[in-house]
Order: sequence, then structure tokens, then C-alpha cells
Amino acid sequence: MNKMRMLGLALLAIFALGAIAAMSASAALPVGLPVATQANPVKFSDKSGPGSFDGASEVSCRTDTSSGEFLSTSLGNFSVLFERCEASRIACTTLGTGQTSGTIRTTGEFHLVYLRRGTPPTVGIAFLINEVHFECSSLVLVRVRGCAVGPVSPINTSVGTGGKYVVTLKRSGVKNEFTSFLNAAETGSVECKLESALGSRGTFGQSGEETVEEIEGFTQGGSAVSTEIMA
Repeated sequence: MNKMRMLGLALLAIFALGAIAAMSASAALPVGLPVATQANPVKFSDKSGPGSFDGASEVSCRTDTSSGEFLSTSLGNFSVLFERCEASRIACTTLGTGQTSGTIRTTGEFHLVYLRRGTPPTVGIAFLINEVHFECSSLVLVRVRGCAVGPVSPINTSVGTGGKYVVTLKRSGVKNEFTSFLNAAETGSVECKLESALGSRGTFGQSGEETVEEIEGFTQGGSAVSTEIMA
């Protein structure tokens, strides 16, 4: 009887190990560590140098700062403040009270995604932007919506508390380098494009953004933590 029980336990262990291996092999999304939840998020800060946007209007910003948090192993939210923004030397400012001239605030959700599978894979961060309205003088209203995605590095490498990740967005005119990413089932792609329009009734058209973001300062529960993006 004991031998049969031991055999049964051994078979269960083999099946469990096989299931874990299968889950790892079929994981369709990159994984950010440590594990974050809504109750225990992993928070971070972000900064960049000069960036540009081209679409309904061509806008350049000298710098930006942001903050965000992972709410799971692959998604979270963000808030970015672009500073010293202008179009044709005219300051561009987010609509709303209390906004500093030349600043544009964007908020939204981000996802860890695969841009390409392979060895090694190309992992990206897709930024899903809440529609934002800003003015470049009181005569020019610009509306921006959609999604921007770019590769992130490093992956499969532990990043210490003083380290950082780099996300790169490139564009050629109004088209970003990447305009889609693999869906979670890896059966197709998900479109990820920025769009902009002039005025309150203008038609939205494709737009592009160029910037290099440095994500750092990770904390969880008020303490600095090392992180890793596993792919």
C-alpha cells in the first residue's frame, strides 16, 4: 500500500513539474519582477531628454519627467509631464486650470509586450494614452490619442536599485518604428499607433513620437527593490 502511495505521489510530482514547464514555455507575455498587485504595486520614476512629436502639429519638448506603477507582472499606469514644449517657437500647453505654460501632461496605461519572438526576443512597452488636448497659442488646438510602443532593455538581467531600463521610441515623419505588437495568444498582432487632429472637429491621422525614456527608482512597500523583466 505504501509503495502504491509513493508511486502515486511520484506521478503527481512528475505531472506537476510538466505542467509548470508547459506554462513557462507557453507564457505569452513578458514578466516583470518582483510580482506587483493593485494592493502592493511596484512604483517607479522616469525621465528623458529632448523628444518630438509629428502629426497634426510638429511639437518638440526639451525634457520630461514621469511616474508610474506596475499593478501586475505585465501592466500598470503612468503619468508623464512633458516640459518646455513648443511648435514653431510657440509654447504648447495642456488644456485645464493650473497648467504651466509649455507643459503637456499625458496619462494612461502601459503593457509589457513582445515585439518579436526569437532568440533573444524583442520586448517592448506599449503606452496606451488617454486622449489629451493641448493648445499652441489660443488659436491652435491639438488632440492626441492612441498607442506608442518601443523596445525596452535590458531583459533577463537583474537591475539593481541604482539601475535603469531604457525605452526607445523612434519615428520617421508621422510613423513610429513599431506600430504593432504580438497579442497574448501569439496568433496575430495588435495595432499600436498614435493619432492626432487639429481643432475640436478635425479628422484624426497617424502621428509619430521620438524619445528615449529612462525608467528607474523602483520601490515596493516604500523600499527600494531590484527588478527584472523576464522573457
